[in-house]
Parts: sequence; C-alpha cells; structure tokens
Amino acid sequence: MEKIKGNLGFGCMRLPINGEDIDIEQTKQMVDKFMQSGFNCFDTAMGYINGKSELVVKECLTSRYPRESYVLTDKLTDFYFKTHRQQE
Repeated sequence: MEKIKGNLGFGCMRLPINGEDIDIEQTKQMVDKFMQSGFNCFDTAMGYINGKSELVVKECLTSRYPRESYVLTDKLTDFYFKTHRQQE
C-alpha cells in the first residue's frame, strides 16, 4: 500500500449536514476533490457524528476507491470500552 501523500489529512469528525443526516453527495464531492488534489489520508472514529462518520466513509470512500489508493485511520473511543457486549 502506498504511504500518505501530501501533508494534509481529511478529518471526518465534522462533515456537511443536511437536516439531521450527513450530506452524502456533498461529502462525496469533498472526498473526490481531496483525492484529485493528490491527498489520500482519511481519519474517522466510531464516536464521530454519533457513529455516522464511519458509515459515510464507507459509502463515500471505501466503496468508490480501490483500497490501495488511500490511507484510512479509524479509532475506538473510550465509550466502546465502557460497554460490555456478549459475543454470539
């Protein structure tokens, strides 16, 4: 996999909102412009935008670009470790 290109990352903590949801189409345009400008590093986390950030990244980035074309960081927040879920 290629390393990070450029010195700028695309943070997914605050994305454009349309009503109560993230504006998917505008976010796709932003992702496309970022990639076309020669950058490839994206950052999200489970806790960003009430858990919606990862889903938007999936739709706007990972389902539209080959995996080797970007670097994606994803973090678990402390809330995740404060809950107990049984494995089924």
